[in-house]
Amino acid sequence: MEKKLFTSEKVGKIMPQAPEVEKVVLATILLEKNMLDTARDILTEESFYDPYNSWIYKAILELDDKRSPIDLLSVSEQLKRNQVLETIGGIPYVAGLCSLVVSSSHFEYHCLILKDKYLRRKMISACMDDASRAFDDAEDMESLIAKWSREAEEVQEILVGKNDATHISEVGKQSIEQMHQRIADARLGISPGIPTGFADMDRLIHGWQKEKFIILAARPGVGKTSLAIQFMYKAAKRGFHAVFFSLEMGKTELSDKMIVGSSNIPAEKYHSGTLDISQWSLAEDAMQRIAQLPIHIDDNSVVTISQIVNKIRLLKKQNRCDIAFIDYLQLIKPVNRQGRTREQEVSEISRLLKVHARELKIPIVVLCQMNRGIEGDKREPRLSDLRESGSLEQDADIVLFIHRPNEVRDKETGELIDNYLELLIKKHRGGKTGKVRIKHNESMSAFYDWESHQ
Repeated sequence: MEKKLFTSEKVGKIMPQAPEVEKVVLATILLEKNMLDTARDILTEESFYDPYNSWIYKAILELDDKRSPIDLLSVSEQLKRNQVLETIGGIPYVAGLCSLVVSSSHFEYHCLILKDKYLRRKMISACMDDASRAFDDAEDMESLIAKWSREAEEVQEILVGKNDATHISEVGKQSIEQMHQRIADARLGISPGIPTGFADMDRLIHGWQKEKFIILAARPGVGKTSLAIQFMYKAAKRGFHAVFFSLEMGKTELSDKMIVGSSNIPAEKYHSGTLDISQWSLAEDAMQRIAQLPIHIDDNSVVTISQIVNKIRLLKKQNRCDIAFIDYLQLIKPVNRQGRTREQEVSEISRLLKVHARELKIPIVVLCQMNRGIEGDKREPRLSDLRESGSLEQDADIVLFIHRPNEVRDKETGELIDNYLELLIKKHRGGKTGKVRIKHNESMSAFYDWESHQ
């Protein structure tokens, strides 16, 4: 086969194309497999102008459909099976792609460039053909207009995606089916969502619900990471696959927090190495229990929002993600920073997290810092206290604050209570807001219902 290039005789101009961007996109997929899901959402084989690159992309898709590894050798073998390996120049051509220095930080933008070029080529080809037919008096005008209309719809469908509109009768049927399931679960005492681990909170929000984007915010030092870890631990204990993206702490530090929290041994003794034999045994037993849970931790500290959502999508595809936690929002890098304010960057991050929570049908819980101006202020936090709050308030389905009141005293004895915290549900789209009282141990590594006997 030869490369199909439009000549000046047919078009008069070079057709829209970006061959170097095509190579960069293929190289990124070959080097970072989790980027393929993003590419599949945007590109098809026809999106690549160079037929060599189109064949390589087709081979990658075929391997992915079979859940086969995607690397230099496997792609080369698939090209060989498709009888095009020698045509493109053999393994050296594929190896040349793998040797390119690429970064996934602008991958989605590069894919959109290829989509734009493909749409322009498709429009040019369709318009040229239709114009040629229009000059021919033998052509039936109604048929010509119908053909032109179909082609316009095809281009529009590529641009905005297929029509996903569903008739209300089908949507209503799904609503009633889900209602019946909730009724059946309620009779069995089963929460409709993933349990939070706190009875009062589950009564208010009915657990972590699918498709929800949740903000967990607090002042520094109040324990939001430890609380999020406990949320993850409680979900995993009930059999739900949980993934924790830690942009601030390393994997071992998170594991330490889980061991200390679930064994309830003193954090200071654990970290200083002064545990006695019984505490040592408790720590090892806790780790044995944790090791059996469906938990995954990613501690890449330099990561973009696209990389995070692609990793979540891949884990979801592998049935290894029912709920995702991200610690924390202000450390997530946007896809593109050129000429944008931080508020615009946060708006993009917030929108993508909300969109992917809906698309993947999982709850995404994102930790968030509050504005620096309120540090040391013991008043009850408000939605406006979220840092870069505008888009977060708008996009979040639930906004949850951890609040430590200034002075809380026992009603009977009048003594100060040191281990008291409040979870303030300040926004709950379609549900109740309210206050959940909880308590914590001395090291703030474990949290309990206020009425529990812990």
